[in-house]
Amino acid sequence: MNRQRNQRVRARLAWRVLAAVSLAAAAQAAAGAPVPFDDLGPPEPAFDYSNIVSVRQVGSGNAVSLDQAGRNGALLGQAGYGNSIVARQIGAQNWVVASQAGSGNTLNATQRGTANTLVVQQNGAGNSVDATQNGTSLSARVTQNGSNNSVNLVQGGSNTGIQVIQSGNGARATVLTH
Repeated sequence: MNRQRNQRVRARLAWRVLAAVSLAAAAQAAAGAPVPFDDLGPPEPAFDYSNIVSVRQVGSGNAVSLDQAGRNGALLGQAGYGNSIVARQIGAQNWVVASQAGSGNTLNATQRGTANTLVVQQNGAGNSVDATQNGTSLSARVTQNGSNNSVNLVQGGSNTGIQVIQSGNGARATVLTH
């Protein structure tokens, strides 16, 4: 009973954090600018996108696969157990904001185009990221907190910015910009 209650509490907390961060990231992306790491912008975004997806998963197997073309936004949240997320975006002003809060974790995101923004927050267990961004005005922010960690991020293009924060356990990071 306590385990289920704790999982629900973690899921609600992760979703609130994800929502707050994503609104700020979406506002910046909508303005055509990458998310600066010290200023998350206004609290409410101007959604002017052809494709916006919001997915919230709580418990058990989890998994999301997403493929978008055009002007894209994806708000993805997972809490508990299997986790995973695969996101591909092609076009202008793409943004992915993802939160994973327990167990298997992993994310694999590819963005191609201009003004791409990626915000990932993972907390416990397997962790990993692996993101590739190609284009101009690229921005990536990754935060991982526990267990096996890892990040592998490649940005190709101009006007790029990356922030990686890892704490606890296995931590590895490879960042390449060209």
